[in-house]
Formats: sequence, structure tokens, C-alpha cells
Amino acid sequence: WGFYISEETAPKGSGTIMGILALDKIFNEVGMNKVCAEVIHTNSGSFRYHKKLGFIVEGRFVDHVWKDNQYLDVIPMALFKENWAKVRIELLTDLKGGT
Repeated sequence: WGFYISEETAPKGSGTIMGILALDKIFNEVGMNKVCAEVIHTNSGSFRYHKKLGFIVEGRFVDHVWKDNQYLDVIPMALFKENWAKVRIELLTDLKGGT
């Protein structure tokens, strides 16, 4: 699981909308029960994004990858179908401005 918006001029909320659409497809159409993500511990933006989408931390892989001449930890995260419906409503409410 991974995706990127390369346009700096993309409308605010584009990443959240993209995540909602992807997770709706994964859980409602494909029928998956769990989506896994791995975030390098120094990537605070990705970590916050996954937390916003409802992912939970499942552990930590210490010194798991070699990048930029150093070993970095990787944080495994997961989102379960049973939690998605609630998180989805909260995200859509936030996108609408709390209405």
C-alpha cells in the first residue's frame, strides 16, 4: 500500500480523499479484512497520514532498512475493516468542515 500526490497545487484534502477512495475499494469491493503499511520512523508525514486514516501501530522493526548511510527503524501499521466505517465518517465530516 502506497501512493503519492506529486502536484504541490493539489487541492487541500486530496490525499485524504485518495485514501478514502482506496480504502473503500479495498474493504467494500475487494473484501479485504486488513491493510498493512510500513513507515520509516523518520517519515513523520507518512506516519501522521496513516494515523489520520485510522491505522494503528503494530510494533517496530529496529534497524530494519539501510538508507542514507544509516539503519532506520520501520513501523508496521494496520487498519482493520471493522474500524474503517467509523474512521471514514470522521474523515468525511472533517472534509466537509465539521458539518
